[in-house]
This record gives sequence, structure tokens and C-alpha cells, in this order.
Amino acid sequence: MALNSNIYKALLEDAPTYSHFQKIGITKKHGIAIPLFSLRTKNSLGIGEFLDLIPLIDWLKDLNMHIIQLLPINDIGGDPSPYSALSSCALNPLYLSLAKLLHIEKYPSLLKMMKEFSIENKKPFVDWEKVREFKYSFLENYYNLVFEKIKNTDHFQTFVVQNPWLNEYALFKTLQKNFPNKCWTDFPQELQNITTTDMKKQLELHKNLIDFYIFLQYLCHEQMSSVKKHADSKNILLKGDIPIL
Repeated sequence: MALNSNIYKALLEDAPTYSHFQKIGITKKHGIAIPLFSLRTKNSLGIGEFLDLIPLIDWLKDLNMHIIQLLPINDIGGDPSPYSALSSCALNPLYLSLAKLLHIEKYPSLLKMMKEFSIENKKPFVDWEKVREFKYSFLENYYNLVFEKIKNTDHFQTFVVQNPWLNEYALFKTLQKNFPNKCWTDFPQELQNITTTDMKKQLELHKNLIDFYIFLQYLCHEQMSSVKKHADSKNILLKGDIPIL
């Protein structure tokens, strides 16, 4: 026998998560679970991207469904498993929708890169290494062209202030690049138990690369925020997943 909403409410009232269930409504909901990397549109570049969620949201609304559960979309570095997260906060830059980046239409060289790589979208699988190499190369070029225009804007500065984890994450990414294929426990000893003073020195020493990784997170945040706003407008819930392995 199906439970009605009053019975659901009675069962949940004593649960620690009751206030959260109140926010989303204590009713039966239907949805789908999907890994973002498998969700491709004609604008994708070899892998599903953040903004590919928008047409999926519209489709689910038409079907009278309520939830999209996404496999983890955290930064996973060189491991293709969505459960191999490097950070609980950082999103995976491979999911950036390059065609929708700010000012992208002003740079013919970048548009040409996208057009040439779009053939990867026809493959029945994600070529992780090829996509990773292309997207990071593309994003480095993009960063060199636009970062100076964006770094002093109130919007970017507010993002940095509101996300204090960014510096440590960006430094870790930088050290990973400088010591490839090494676990952090194999980094030089002085970098394993880093002090506040040492942290400041490292941030200054690697400032350009630190700024690059922070900039990528800003772009990810902007695109996923627009997805969340669209989902809210359609009353579609975005359900997360936890990288537990």
C-alpha cells in the first residue's frame, strides 16, 4: 500500500534531517540518476558538460519528474572515476561548457580549437586522456587571454572571499603538477606539514598557477550556479552524490 504524505511526515518528524525534507516537500518524488560525463549535447566537446544539464532539466519537467541525482562532479585529477575526488568542494573543470565561456566569441583561435575537437563528441565513449589534455590546454589559453579582465571584478573577488578553501586546493593542484604521479605523502617533507608562513611563500612562488586553478573553479561555480537557478525555476531538484571511496 502506498504511503500518503501525512504518513511520510509522521515517520520523518523525529529525524535529524526533518527540516531539510520540509524544504523540498514531503511528497513522493520521481527522478533519474546519471553521471554527468555521459550527458552530451551538440555543444559538448567529447564529454558531458555542466550546461548540458539544462535541456535535461526541461525534459524532466515535461515528464513531470522531480529529481536529477548526479554522480559526484568533484575534481578527480587524473583518475576517471567520479568517486576519486581530490576535494570536497572543487568541481571538475573537464565539465566546463567551453562554448559558453565569457568573451569566447572574441577569440577566433579558441573557436577554431573547439571546432576541430568537436569530432570527439561523435565517439560512443569518453576518451578521458584526450579530453583532459585538450580542455586543460584550451583553458590555459583562455586564462591567458581573459584573466586580467576578470580578476579585479567584484564578482570574482567575492567568489574568492566566500570560498576560503581555494588557496589550499590550488596549491595542492600546483604541487601535484610539480610532483607528478606522487602521493602527497611523497612530497618533500617541508611541503607535507606546511606552516602559515610557508603557505604564503608557496602561494606567492606559484602565483600564476594558483590563480589559474582558482579561476577554473570560478568558471565551474558560475556555470553550475546557472544550472541550479534553471533547475529551481522548473522545480527540479539536483541531488548530489558523495565520493566515499
